[in-house]
Amino acid sequence: MRLSGILGISICAVVALACTSTVTEQETLEPLDTGEGAAADSIAYGAGWDEPKDTGNAAVAYPAGPYGTTEGAIIANVELVGWNNPTESKYDAENAERIQLSDFYDPDGEKGIKVILINSGAVWCPPCNGEYRGDFGPSLPAIFDELQPEGAMVLGTIFEDANNPPNPAKYVNMEAWAKRYKVPFPFAVDPSHKLGKYFSIDAVPMNMFVNARTMEILAVESGGDTNILRTELKKYIGQIK
Repeated sequence: MRLSGILGISICAVVALACTSTVTEQETLEPLDTGEGAAADSIAYGAGWDEPKDTGNAAVAYPAGPYGTTEGAIIANVELVGWNNPTESKYDAENAERIQLSDFYDPDGEKGIKVILINSGAVWCPPCNGEYRGDFGPSLPAIFDELQPEGAMVLGTIFEDANNPPNPAKYVNMEAWAKRYKVPFPFAVDPSHKLGKYFSIDAVPMNMFVNARTMEILAVESGGDTNILRTELKKYIGQIK
């Protein structure tokens, strides 16, 4: 794993001293507290997803395994819950839908996607907020707006809240984060930290670059410095036809 944004890592490592995270291959979907009490049971994670909303993306056979977690491996078809278009969904958890990496798989270039940038962060993490706010260079939303026409896609996720020790992120955290930073790209909550198998929690925020033609992991890097992030994303876009 190549690491950048050393300052960001150090800050997050200190904040996350009390944090533990476990990732298992077999996932049990537990109800996810939205922060709104029993009235929100209808959108509890793991409930009501037998017939997910149509995301508008044509079904394309996802690359076959074996899958891996390191550079050069094919990433598994990770599934989360969030919004494909947060703005159109009005940042409302009631409009949450199933998001899969297969939504962004673009073997023929018909979707206009060359590189998928998967960002994993936590509410307690200062550099994670800084990437969205633009503390260390252009904000992540600004990078998306600039590079989407060139073939960039961004999938943002949060996996823990701001409590000490942290708890798994909830819908209310997803809503607050997306509203605060006016997130324009697909955004999801990752309470069981499915993406944790791809990086160390001491290296949050995590930025993973994936080739949308093949779903091959191009690189996994710690974040913080969005100038470097933008440069890396442009580099990988330029390498894919």
